[in-house]
Amino acid sequence: MMVSDVTMLLNEFVNTVFLGQVGDSQQLAAVGLGNMMQNCCALTIGMGLTSAPDTFVSQANGAGEHSQCTQYLQRSRLVTAVQLVWMIPLLWFTDSILLALGQHEGVSRYAAAYNRAAVFGLFGNFQYQVIVSYLQNMEMPLPPWVSTATSLLHVVWAILFVVVFQWGNMGAGVANALTWTMQWLIGSAFLVSQASELHATPRQLLLVQKEAFRQWPSYMEVALPATVQVCSELWF
Repeated sequence: MMVSDVTMLLNEFVNTVFLGQVGDSQQLAAVGLGNMMQNCCALTIGMGLTSAPDTFVSQANGAGEHSQCTQYLQRSRLVTAVQLVWMIPLLWFTDSILLALGQHEGVSRYAAAYNRAAVFGLFGNFQYQVIVSYLQNMEMPLPPWVSTATSLLHVVWAILFVVVFQWGNMGAGVANALTWTMQWLIGSAFLVSQASELHATPRQLLLVQKEAFRQWPSYMEVALPATVQVCSELWF
Protein backbone atom coordinates (compact mmCIF):
# COMPACT_ATOMS: atom_id res chain seq x y z
CA MET A 1 0.00 0.00 0.00
CA MET A 2 2.90 2.36 0.67
CA VAL A 3 4.00 2.23 -2.97
CA SER A 4 0.45 3.04 -4.10
CA ASP A 5 0.22 5.97 -1.68
CA VAL A 6 3.55 7.40 -2.79
CA THR A 7 2.73 7.11 -6.48
CA MET A 8 -0.63 8.81 -5.89
CA LEU A 9 1.19 11.80 -4.39
CA LEU A 10 3.72 11.77 -7.24
CA ASN A 11 0.91 11.89 -9.79
CA GLU A 12 -0.57 14.94 -8.07
CA PHE A 13 2.89 16.53 -8.08
CA VAL A 14 3.26 15.87 -11.81
CA ASN A 15 -0.08 17.58 -12.48
CA THR A 16 1.02 20.60 -10.48
CA VAL A 17 4.38 20.83 -12.27
CA PHE A 18 2.96 20.82 -15.78
CA LEU A 19 0.11 23.17 -14.98
CA GLY A 20 2.68 25.48 -13.40
CA GLN A 21 4.58 25.51 -16.69
CA VAL A 22 1.70 26.21 -19.09
CA GLY A 23 -1.06 27.61 -16.89
CA ASP A 24 -1.62 30.80 -14.95
CA SER A 25 -1.82 31.35 -11.20
CA GLN A 26 -5.54 30.56 -11.12
CA GLN A 27 -5.05 27.20 -12.83
CA LEU A 28 -2.22 26.34 -10.45
CA ALA A 29 -4.31 27.26 -7.41
CA ALA A 30 -7.21 25.27 -8.85
CA VAL A 31 -5.28 22.02 -9.13
CA GLY A 32 -4.35 22.35 -5.45
CA LEU A 33 -7.97 22.85 -4.45
CA GLY A 34 -9.03 20.06 -6.78
CA ASN A 35 -6.53 17.65 -5.24
CA MET A 36 -7.75 18.64 -1.79
CA MET A 37 -11.36 17.86 -2.71
CA GLN A 38 -10.46 14.59 -4.43
CA ASN A 39 -8.49 13.46 -1.39
CA CYS A 40 -11.02 14.56 1.23
CA CYS A 41 -14.20 13.58 -0.61
CA ALA A 42 -13.08 10.39 -2.33
CA LEU A 43 -9.55 8.96 -2.36
CA THR A 44 -8.78 8.76 1.36
CA ILE A 45 -12.28 7.45 2.07
CA GLY A 46 -11.72 4.73 -0.51
CA MET A 47 -8.40 3.90 1.13
CA GLY A 48 -10.14 3.54 4.48
CA LEU A 49 -12.99 1.39 3.21
CA THR A 50 -10.59 -0.94 1.42
CA SER A 51 -8.64 -1.44 4.65
CA ALA A 52 -11.33 -3.79 5.96
CA PRO A 53 -9.88 -6.79 4.06
CA ASP A 54 -6.79 -6.39 6.25
CA THR A 55 -8.93 -7.97 8.95
CA PHE A 56 -11.37 -10.18 7.05
CA VAL A 57 -9.25 -11.57 4.22
CA SER A 58 -6.17 -12.16 6.35
CA GLN A 59 -8.21 -14.15 8.90
CA ALA A 60 -10.05 -16.17 6.27
CA ASN A 61 -6.83 -16.87 4.39
CA GLY A 62 -5.12 -17.99 7.58
CA ALA A 63 -8.00 -20.39 8.23
CA GLY A 64 -7.85 -21.73 4.68
CA GLU A 65 -11.33 -20.39 3.84
CA HIS A 66 -10.50 -19.27 0.32
CA SER A 67 -14.13 -18.96 -0.78
CA GLN A 68 -14.69 -16.46 2.02
CA CYS A 69 -11.67 -14.49 0.84
CA THR A 70 -13.25 -13.98 -2.58
CA GLN A 71 -16.54 -13.03 -0.93
CA TYR A 72 -14.77 -10.30 1.03
CA LEU A 73 -13.08 -9.17 -2.19
CA GLN A 74 -16.45 -8.88 -3.91
CA ARG A 75 -18.07 -7.20 -0.92
CA SER A 76 -15.30 -4.63 -0.80
CA ARG A 77 -15.80 -3.95 -4.51
CA LEU A 78 -19.48 -3.26 -3.97
CA VAL A 79 -19.13 -1.16 -0.83
CA THR A 80 -16.60 1.17 -2.44
CA ALA A 81 -18.49 1.39 -5.73
CA VAL A 82 -21.69 2.43 -3.95
CA GLN A 83 -19.87 5.42 -2.43
CA LEU A 84 -19.60 6.94 -5.90
CA VAL A 85 -23.31 7.74 -5.71
CA TRP A 86 -22.56 10.64 -3.36
CA MET A 87 -18.90 11.28 -4.17
CA ILE A 88 -19.35 12.04 -7.87
CA PRO A 89 -22.00 14.77 -7.35
CA LEU A 90 -19.79 16.44 -4.73
CA LEU A 91 -16.84 16.57 -7.09
CA TRP A 92 -18.95 17.40 -10.13
CA PHE A 93 -20.27 20.53 -8.45
CA THR A 94 -16.87 21.60 -7.15
CA ASP A 95 -17.35 25.14 -8.45
CA SER A 96 -20.64 25.64 -6.60
CA ILE A 97 -19.14 24.33 -3.36
CA LEU A 98 -16.00 26.46 -3.60
CA LEU A 99 -17.96 29.58 -4.53
CA ALA A 100 -20.21 29.01 -1.51
CA LEU A 101 -17.03 28.89 0.60
CA GLY A 102 -15.90 32.24 -0.79
CA GLN A 103 -13.28 31.05 -3.28
CA HIS A 104 -12.37 33.00 -6.43
CA GLU A 105 -14.72 32.36 -9.35
CA GLY A 106 -11.98 31.59 -11.86
CA VAL A 107 -10.16 29.23 -9.51
CA SER A 108 -13.43 27.47 -8.68
CA ARG A 109 -14.21 26.99 -12.37
CA TYR A 110 -10.79 25.51 -13.13
CA ALA A 111 -10.98 23.21 -10.09
CA ALA A 112 -14.38 21.97 -11.28
CA ALA A 113 -12.98 21.20 -14.75
CA TYR A 114 -10.19 19.19 -13.12
CA ASN A 115 -12.51 17.20 -10.86
CA ARG A 116 -15.19 16.58 -13.47
CA ALA A 117 -12.64 14.91 -15.71
CA ALA A 118 -11.07 12.94 -12.86
CA VAL A 119 -14.35 11.44 -11.57
CA PHE A 120 -14.49 9.11 -14.57
CA GLY A 121 -11.49 7.28 -13.11
CA LEU A 122 -12.72 7.00 -9.52
CA PHE A 123 -14.33 3.60 -10.06
CA GLY A 124 -11.05 2.25 -11.39
CA ASN A 125 -9.12 3.82 -8.52
CA PHE A 126 -11.31 2.15 -5.90
CA GLN A 127 -11.26 -1.21 -7.64
CA TYR A 128 -7.48 -1.03 -7.86
CA GLN A 129 -7.24 -0.30 -4.13
CA VAL A 130 -9.47 -3.32 -3.45
CA ILE A 131 -7.20 -5.53 -5.56
CA VAL A 132 -4.06 -4.28 -3.81
CA SER A 133 -5.57 -4.88 -0.36
CA TYR A 134 -6.88 -8.33 -1.28
CA LEU A 135 -3.60 -9.55 -2.77
CA GLN A 136 -1.58 -8.18 0.12
CA ASN A 137 -3.68 -10.14 2.61
CA MET A 138 -3.49 -13.24 0.43
CA GLU A 139 0.30 -12.97 0.83
CA MET A 140 0.67 -12.28 -2.88
CA PRO A 141 1.36 -8.53 -3.16
CA LEU A 142 0.78 -6.78 -6.46
CA PRO A 143 4.20 -6.22 -8.07
CA PRO A 144 5.40 -2.65 -7.42
CA TRP A 145 6.16 -2.24 -11.12
CA VAL A 146 2.43 -1.76 -11.74
CA SER A 147 2.29 1.49 -9.77
CA THR A 148 5.70 2.53 -11.04
CA ALA A 149 4.85 1.94 -14.70
CA THR A 150 1.49 3.70 -14.52
CA SER A 151 3.08 6.65 -12.72
CA LEU A 152 5.70 6.97 -15.46
CA LEU A 153 2.92 6.83 -18.03
CA HIS A 154 1.09 9.51 -16.04
CA VAL A 155 3.89 11.88 -16.99
CA VAL A 156 3.18 11.07 -20.64
CA TRP A 157 -0.55 11.66 -20.19
CA ALA A 158 0.10 14.97 -18.43
CA ILE A 159 2.39 16.15 -21.23
CA LEU A 160 -0.12 15.05 -23.86
CA PHE A 161 -3.31 16.45 -22.35
CA VAL A 162 -1.98 19.47 -20.45
CA VAL A 163 0.90 20.66 -22.65
CA VAL A 164 0.25 19.34 -26.17
CA PHE A 165 -3.56 19.50 -26.28
CA GLN A 166 -3.61 22.59 -24.03
CA TRP A 167 -6.55 21.21 -22.04
CA GLY A 168 -5.27 22.78 -18.84
CA ASN A 169 -6.95 21.59 -15.65
CA MET A 170 -9.33 19.34 -17.55
CA GLY A 171 -6.31 17.66 -19.14
CA ALA A 172 -4.80 16.97 -15.71
CA GLY A 173 -8.10 15.40 -14.67
CA VAL A 174 -8.13 13.23 -17.79
CA ALA A 175 -4.58 12.13 -16.98
CA ASN A 176 -5.72 11.11 -13.48
CA ALA A 177 -8.70 9.17 -14.82
CA LEU A 178 -6.58 7.37 -17.41
CA THR A 179 -3.87 6.45 -14.88
CA TRP A 180 -6.39 5.11 -12.36
CA THR A 181 -8.20 3.10 -15.03
CA MET A 182 -4.95 1.58 -16.28
CA GLN A 183 -3.97 0.60 -12.74
CA TRP A 184 -7.31 -1.18 -12.33
CA LEU A 185 -7.06 -3.01 -15.67
CA ILE A 186 -3.46 -4.12 -15.13
CA GLY A 187 -4.25 -5.13 -11.55
CA SER A 188 -7.24 -7.14 -12.77
CA ALA A 189 -5.10 -8.89 -15.37
CA PHE A 190 -2.57 -9.85 -12.70
CA LEU A 191 -5.40 -11.05 -10.46
CA VAL A 192 -6.71 -13.37 -13.16
CA SER A 193 -3.21 -14.64 -13.93
CA GLN A 194 -2.90 -15.77 -10.31
CA ALA A 195 -6.38 -17.31 -10.10
CA SER A 196 -5.18 -20.87 -9.45
CA GLU A 197 -2.84 -19.76 -6.67
CA LEU A 198 -5.69 -17.74 -5.15
CA HIS A 199 -7.97 -20.81 -5.27
CA ALA A 200 -10.61 -18.91 -7.23
CA THR A 201 -11.97 -18.63 -10.74
CA PRO A 202 -11.53 -15.52 -12.91
CA ARG A 203 -15.28 -14.97 -12.65
CA GLN A 204 -15.10 -14.89 -8.85
CA LEU A 205 -12.16 -12.50 -8.93
CA LEU A 206 -13.60 -10.04 -11.44
CA LEU A 207 -17.35 -10.11 -10.85
CA VAL A 208 -19.68 -10.17 -7.84
CA GLN A 209 -22.03 -12.90 -6.68
CA LYS A 210 -25.07 -12.80 -4.43
CA GLU A 211 -23.01 -13.45 -1.29
CA ALA A 212 -21.32 -10.08 -1.80
CA PHE A 213 -24.61 -8.31 -1.08
CA ARG A 214 -24.80 -9.83 2.40
CA GLN A 215 -23.20 -8.99 5.76
CA TRP A 216 -22.56 -5.35 4.93
CA PRO A 217 -23.12 -4.23 8.56
CA SER A 218 -20.31 -6.46 9.82
CA TYR A 219 -18.06 -5.20 7.03
CA MET A 220 -18.81 -1.58 7.87
CA GLU A 221 -18.14 -2.18 11.58
CA VAL A 222 -14.51 -2.65 10.60
CA ALA A 223 -14.38 -0.37 7.55
CA LEU A 224 -15.77 2.78 9.18
CA PRO A 225 -13.22 2.98 12.05
CA ALA A 226 -10.47 2.26 9.53
CA THR A 227 -11.76 5.08 7.33
CA VAL A 228 -11.82 7.50 10.26
CA GLN A 229 -8.24 6.54 11.11
CA VAL A 230 -6.97 6.96 7.54
CA CYS A 231 -8.75 10.28 7.08
CA SER A 232 -7.53 11.65 10.41
CA GLU A 233 -3.96 10.79 9.43
CA LEU A 234 -4.09 12.24 5.92
CA TRP A 235 -6.39 15.23 6.31
CA PHE A 236 -4.52 16.94 9.11
